[in-house]
Amino acid sequence: MTTDQEISGTTDFQNTEHSVFCWITNAVAYATRSKCRSENHTKIKGAIIMADYKYIGLTAYIKENEENEDKFTVLGRALDSLQGSVDLERSINKHYQNIVESEEYQYLYEHDYVTFPKEYELPNGTPEKYDRAAIVPVEIKGSILYRIYVPAVAKGQDKIQHFIYNALRPVLLSLFDEDLVHMATKEAMEYEDFRDGKETILVSAKDFRVPV
Repeated sequence: MTTDQEISGTTDFQNTEHSVFCWITNAVAYATRSKCRSENHTKIKGAIIMADYKYIGLTAYIKENEENEDKFTVLGRALDSLQGSVDLERSINKHYQNIVESEEYQYLYEHDYVTFPKEYELPNGTPEKYDRAAIVPVEIKGSILYRIYVPAVAKGQDKIQHFIYNALRPVLLSLFDEDLVHMATKEAMEYEDFRDGKETILVSAKDFRVPV
């Protein structure tokens, strides 16, 4: 931001005093902006900051029905990375207002920047279908399910763990309830092989055999 300064016949002392005042004002403004950006990107106290990128990918399988189309839109409005997979023009039932106003949903909305990983941040050998967030229909054992996949990558391990396990997971459970038939995560560092990543089953599918 620039400001117009009126130059008039002032003394050298006044000019110096004005310059010092402007320098202090600009320094404070810069520090304030930097502090805001820092607080926006680091909301968890005592976060573990690593030199390498940590990846956590969450995959969920959802039953196909009309009501779930609305829920996909609710999710897509929180995560920009999913907007190419949902109909953002779809009207949303007020029934989901409590979810939208929840702390978990707001956390997703404010921190969705972690769901746009660059190729070099992902584990070695990450399959193409796992390099970006998406909601896609898949056929498993003759049934159509929707696969929700959301990757999260950051150097702050606590940040993406909170994003995936304390925000995304409860939002998915609240939205889809019994229509969520399977949910799992895969974790790995950028220098590790994707297929060797740690897998954790969060919701077990009893009637479907589905891949992580």
